[in-house]
Amino acid sequence: FEAAKAVKYGGATEEDALKFVTLNPAKQLGIDRWVGSLEPGKDADFALWSGHPLDSRSVCLQTWIEGRKYFDRSLE
Repeated sequence: FEAAKAVKYGGATEEDALKFVTLNPAKQLGIDRWVGSLEPGKDADFALWSGHPLDSRSVCLQTWIEGRKYFDRSLE
């Protein structure tokens, strides 16, 4: 929700807002060579959404951690 508010009220671009909660914190922690973006060679924990990830009506459909499906809404 914070990233969506940055777009709506702060004038941030959607790309920058997503970086606020992904790549930028990884850079601040000095771990961006392993996490924070989807790139070859990085750890790829990610979520699949029903719509745009900055839309409050979107729900998480799947969550993947260390290459394995951790959550699948269709199985719940």
